[in-house]
Amino acid sequence: QAGEWLKVIFGREFKMDSVQGLSQAEAQPIVVITNAAANTNTIPSAQICDTAEIQADPDNTGKVYVDFGTAAVQGSCKPLDPGDSVTVRLSNLNRINVNFEVANEKAFVVYEL
Repeated sequence: QAGEWLKVIFGREFKMDSVQGLSQAEAQPIVVITNAAANTNTIPSAQICDTAEIQADPDNTGKVYVDFGTAAVQGSCKPLDPGDSVTVRLSNLNRINVNFEVANEKAFVVYEL
């Protein structure tokens, strides 16, 4: 009608201190990366993620070399001593590349969606 107002709201109103309806990242099952041959690049299966922590098994005897989006080469990327870890923001676990100094050792990946 003439002289009246129509208020149109797009989206949803909420207070910043009350974000109960918003989803938060949640830890997923641990991924174990291992390789039967030393000095060989290994990539885990594809899995969408937000962040990932890669930890060298504390029982390893050699270093684990880690790179992202390119093959891990010993001496040319992030070295992890046994028990060391690195946390990164990633879109997919298949961007993680690891290279073990010693065959049959492990790295653990804890990731969040």
